[in-house]
Parts: sequence; C-alpha cells; structure tokens
Amino acid sequence: MEPGAPPLLCGKVSRDIKQEVDKLTGNLRGKKLRWFSECLSPPGGSKNLWDLVAVLKGQDDSLLPQNYCKGIMHMKHLVRFKTSKAQELTTVKMSKFGGGIGAPSKEERLKEAAEIHLRLGQIQRYCELLVELGEWDKALSVAPGVSMKYWKKLMQRRASQLIEEENDDVIPYCIATGDVKRLVHFFTSRGQLKEALLVAQAACEGNIQSDHVSVMTASPTEGNNVEDYTELLHRVSTELAEWYFQDGRAVLAACCHLAVDNIELAMANLIRGNELELAVCVGTVLGESAAEATQYALELLARKCMTVTTCFPSLGYRDLAADLLRMIPDNELSLVKLCAFYPGCTAEINDLHSKCNLPCLEECVQMAETCYADGDIFQAVKYYLLSSEPEKAMPIGISFVKEHISSTEWTLDSICPILDLLSYIRTERLVLHKCSE
Repeated sequence: MEPGAPPLLCGKVSRDIKQEVDKLTGNLRGKKLRWFSECLSPPGGSKNLWDLVAVLKGQDDSLLPQNYCKGIMHMKHLVRFKTSKAQELTTVKMSKFGGGIGAPSKEERLKEAAEIHLRLGQIQRYCELLVELGEWDKALSVAPGVSMKYWKKLMQRRASQLIEEENDDVIPYCIATGDVKRLVHFFTSRGQLKEALLVAQAACEGNIQSDHVSVMTASPTEGNNVEDYTELLHRVSTELAEWYFQDGRAVLAACCHLAVDNIELAMANLIRGNELELAVCVGTVLGESAAEATQYALELLARKCMTVTTCFPSLGYRDLAADLLRMIPDNELSLVKLCAFYPGCTAEINDLHSKCNLPCLEECVQMAETCYADGDIFQAVKYYLLSSEPEKAMPIGISFVKEHISSTEWTLDSICPILDLLSYIRTERLVLHKCSE
C-alpha cells in the first residue's frame, strides 16, 4: 500500500466479497453492507440478524438459507417451519408398548366399584374413581358423556396436576382447552422461552382455538383473544431477548425483537451491547423505521472516536468522527461539540473547522463577541467554545443559568442546551488561573 492510500482488505473472504460486489448492478447498498458486516463481525448471530433484516425488507422466503430455521426465526415463519419439521418427523413410524404390574387389593376394589357405577349409568362417579386410580386418559375419554363442561373441568384438573409435577404431558391438555396463557407460563417458568414463543405465535395465527376457554372462575385463561396473544408473544420475545442479552449475546437479543417486528428494541439491544457498527449498518438498511436509533449509534461511535483522540491524538480518528457526524441530519451542534472537544494546535483545529464547515478560530472570537452584544447567549457560548479562548464561555453560560434558576418559572429545558455545551470545554482550559476565580 502507498502511504496515505485508503485501506485495503486481503485474504480469501475479501476476494470472494470483491467478486460478488463486481457482479452487482443497480443500487444494492444493503447487500454490500451485509457482506462487509458479516466479514468483519465476530461470530455470534450476525448472519441470523441479517436474515431477519432481509425478511423485513420483503425478500422472498425461498432465498433464505437452509440453516435459517435453526436460529431465531421471524414470527410469520415460526409455525410454518415447525409444521414442516413435524411433517418430516411423521415419516418415521414409532410404537411404544407398556406392561402392567400387580395391582394392590385397594385398587382392585376401586376398579370394581367404578365398573358398577358405569353399568348404572353414573358416568361422573365412574370418572372420579378412575381419576383416583390415576387412569386419567380413560376418565377423560368418557367425561364428555357427562357434559363438555365437566370434560373441560377434568382436563384442567389434569393439567394442573401435570404442571405441579413439571411434566411435559401437560402440553396437549392445555392446547385442547385453549389454555394458552397457562402453557406459556409453564414454559417460561422452566426457561423454555423458545417453546413459549412458538405456542404464543401459534395462538396469534389462530391455530389454537380461542373459544376453548376455561369454565373455572379463577382460570388464567379468562380474556384469551388475539390481542392478548399478541401481547403475550411480545412479552415472551422480550424475556428471551433479555436472557440472550444477559448472557452476553446482544446480537441474538436483537434478533428476538426483529422476529416480532420490534425494530426499536432490536436497535436498542445492539446499542446497549456496544454493537455500534452493526447497529449503524442494520439501521441504514432498515431506513426510516430505524432512523432515530441509527443517528444515536452514529453519535456514540463519533463520541468513541473523540475519546480516543483525547488520549491519543490522531487525525484519522478525528476525521472519522467528523465523517460519522456528517451522516446525521441537522448535525451542526454535534460538529460544534466535536470541534470544541478536540485538542490540537491552531492549524489542526482550523483544519477540522474547515472540514465541519465552521468558521476558523479568529472568526469565532468575533462572532462570539457580536452574538454576546446582541444578547444571543447560546450562540455566544457556542462560538466562544470554538474560539482560541473557550474558557470565556464558562462565565457567560454560568451567569445565564444562575439568572434562569433564580426565577420560580424556570424549566430544565431552558438551561439544558447551555449546560450541554459547557460540558464540552476541555479540562486543560478550566485549570487556567483566570478560570479559578
């Protein structure tokens, strides 16, 4: 590489990306961002994240990779892919045979009593005796002969028993009675969040009949409807995302939110997880729906570069911070903060001002004096910060704040912009003797 030339990638993966980029025609910025992101991101779910981004952007499902179903899928794919998996499994026929053991005399007597009740047409008593004997399946098969109301009550009693035993056999009982909330709670209490997510999505799509409601007064299934199921789906998705995030996998946490179309929380998890570069790339592709979070990620990235330049002055990091901030609409104030915070000689600072379309140091002094004379305190503080004497902004700003908070009608919004600007005065300027009055 020649000195001053832009950086170049090397290696087999880089060559593959170059070949794919050369094949592209038209405006395919999203694909380029994805390839470079996957190339530079560490393992941890970035491919899954980009698959979900592609789904949100309307990509044909046939273009999804084969291993898509093994990761976190979009909610519209959950039931379809799981159904396909179930159909695969049904091609394998399996049979189970069980044997009995010698029953104690008490059980024999109960069985005999149950048979007598059955022959007398006392079906409910017959069912209750079978329940006492533990023969729930036989009791449930006969219970509709009493009434559907009794059958549902018996189903719920069986479900409650299995939940207490933490037995997976509770699943068909809850599904048959439409007891979605209880089943989701059962899964989440055991940490089986993906299973809970699948059940909630199936209920949202109407695969679990919502009219199978409980007849028990205090049942948790009261109020089951599509809105409740949707809320349940988002709650479970958020819980799963938080589990991934606490496990140090912010990208997979973002996948959970994208899978239920929650772009805002997906971007928030990427930013919280310090996946700022990935957040900017994904937000750029998602467009307007992620614009606010993308701008915030850009500001944080720029701030990181500014912190580096404070400890290790570097023109490269300085210019990168300026480039990042210029990607944000209405970026003047952000660029002012960058220039005010940057330590360097007069020539370097003036060069940065020029890149940010701001006046040079000398002009800033004149403009600050003019604004102060005109009573425009905010602009005066701003231009003093950009001048060769940024410490002069401090007494002006402090006087403004004192004057406002002495009034009984002052608000935080009235002084916050000034305080925000003052926080960007460089520390070494504040330790001057003339600032220690």
